[in-house]
Amino acid sequence: MKTVVEPASEMKWMPEADAKALLAAHGVPVPIGRLASDAEGAARVSRELRAPYVVKIVAPDVIHKSELGGVMVGLRDEAAVREAAAEILDRARRVLPAESELAVLVEEQAAGSVELAVGARSTNGFGPAVMVAMGGIWVEVLDDVAFGFAPLTREQAAALVRGLRAWPMLSGGRGSTPCDTEALADIIVRVSELVAQFGDDHFEIDLNPVLVGPDGAVVVDAVIGRAPVAASVVAVPPTVDLSKLYRPRRAGVFGADAVQPKTPNTFIREMHRLGKIEVVAFPLPGQEGVGSIDGVTTVPDLATAGELDLISVNGPDVDAIEIASSAPRGSVLQVLSNTFGSTVEERREWTDALVSAAHSAGARVLGPNSLGAHSPAHGISLLPGTQLLDEGSIGAIFQSGGLTSDFVSMAEDRGVAVSVALSVADAADIGVEELLSLLLDDESTKVIVLYLESTRSARGILDAVRGAQNRKPIVLLVGGRSAAGADAAASHTGAIADDRRLWGALAREIDAVEVVSLEGLLTAAEYLSRFGRQTPAVEPSALLIATGGDGVIASDLLDDAGVSVSALKPAALDAFVDLRLHRISVANPVDLASPAALLPPEAKIFESMVDAILSHQHFTDVVLNLGAASVYSFVHGAEESLLRICEAVASAPRKHPGVRFTAVVSATGKSQAGRASAERALADAGYQIASSIADAGLGIRAASGFDGS
Repeated sequence: MKTVVEPASEMKWMPEADAKALLAAHGVPVPIGRLASDAEGAARVSRELRAPYVVKIVAPDVIHKSELGGVMVGLRDEAAVREAAAEILDRARRVLPAESELAVLVEEQAAGSVELAVGARSTNGFGPAVMVAMGGIWVEVLDDVAFGFAPLTREQAAALVRGLRAWPMLSGGRGSTPCDTEALADIIVRVSELVAQFGDDHFEIDLNPVLVGPDGAVVVDAVIGRAPVAASVVAVPPTVDLSKLYRPRRAGVFGADAVQPKTPNTFIREMHRLGKIEVVAFPLPGQEGVGSIDGVTTVPDLATAGELDLISVNGPDVDAIEIASSAPRGSVLQVLSNTFGSTVEERREWTDALVSAAHSAGARVLGPNSLGAHSPAHGISLLPGTQLLDEGSIGAIFQSGGLTSDFVSMAEDRGVAVSVALSVADAADIGVEELLSLLLDDESTKVIVLYLESTRSARGILDAVRGAQNRKPIVLLVGGRSAAGADAAASHTGAIADDRRLWGALAREIDAVEVVSLEGLLTAAEYLSRFGRQTPAVEPSALLIATGGDGVIASDLLDDAGVSVSALKPAALDAFVDLRLHRISVANPVDLASPAALLPPEAKIFESMVDAILSHQHFTDVVLNLGAASVYSFVHGAEESLLRICEAVASAPRKHPGVRFTAVVSATGKSQAGRASAERALADAGYQIASSIADAGLGIRAASGFDGS
């Protein structure tokens, strides 16, 4: 069964003593302490503890005790405990309601050299998240925090700790004594296991500070809150082969117009043209006598259509709910229809009725607002007249129909075939996580790109990847990031748990490459599809060869992307010098004074230069920044000369198969005319083509598997 939860009450905060008892029961170290109702009782229980002591106020819904003057530390004896307890209780009585039940908690003062914070909370979409950060006031001031998702392994918890900027303080930097980071990781793991007991309830755990020293770690202060939720149960959807979305044997299309072509007509024409799917059309009301639409035979209704795998529904003149109720068992409906009301409530009611009707018929729904699938190799396309029919290796899932179309159009322009692109849109039934599992098992798909706008499927994505037998490289673009939770949490943990951080944590956990643009999404996918993702990760280093004086800027752009343009080592430098080349800087980046330096009779210069350097120094990549504008400005017969330059550099990739070769053809103005032919020539020679140096850096970094940590 699938459970939908809604908050049923406000957060209830546990008294600190109860919170620490819960932590201790789960193996989390806490100071030894005793409760007392008055100052004399505090003095009496201190005899059971070791000095120095700490005294804290215990009162309903008092979370940040220090703001109330409710904490006193460094107390050396029984008398000091008595005096502190009396003062703390007196302060509390002056500011809290008279009916408040007050007490004090007397504890042995913990020791440790570094203050950190460990926390966990329920989130919208991501499930229970766990965090570690610099503690005390620094949790918000320094903004040094790392997130993960429960449950965490020991290795994952240790990686969170290493990801902090404070890691040198913990690991013995600058001669300091190393802290017991294994004990800290153990606390993080145990907290991640503790959250399981909260089930679907909303909760917050804020352990701040956690003192970490050479001999262990201990939780000094603990805040735990819980808000039960009301759960309703929804029936599990029917089992349907979702690959029918892009590999149907027979498809039916509702909404095509025999008089005035619309979007469904494009679907029909493309399936008919590609010829791999048997397709039928259902005429619109008033067009029942039409025998065919765009060359496709019409049938009056689903009852006479025979077996269908895929049903496309679109337009104001078709009743999607009625169609769903009559859908063949085991079929999938792709619903683009937007006739579902003008208010949020009307839209929800319409969508619920649509999904319910489909499930009752034994079918599933993709959408509403879904453009469907693009998989030309299997006979279905979003691009009219597409000619790129190869079965590609890049699979795509988008929460935007428009961006799905933009992505496949951009891929076609670059000559990149996709195995399948799927538009999820509103995801009222079939969600991103189900489609991700589908592509993880799809033999044709080697790389998966995701564009997401909602956190709703975040936890499902995490679970799908965690449970996958075949993990694949993933490229992630998130749109509309913003701070999560209009319900600002009272604890520090809630204050820093925003979507931006959680998306980053999700990307790290599923080993996804994060990008910030549609172009970056395709570029990273291209590199991963061609080169794979290096395991183990290797810090990328590039030999940069630039023409037209662009080497300095290109070096900066590669460095910004995390690709090192390393200085030449003495042996490589000597071999380079021995070539006695003119108009070429003997350094990395190699700066050619003019692209003409590569034209005959100097055509072997590039090959000799690359051979000399790579035989004495390892680089993961060679990046050629070819300035077409310089060729068009200073070389006679520019277009022909540009192609001759491409011929001059063509042999290098074949001679060095263990090195990635990338070419960027930078062009402006009239030089744009020769760019496409130059890129084709370089691609044929084995170069990966990038649209810019920044994109080249992104792709190289993605393929290297290196995240800088």
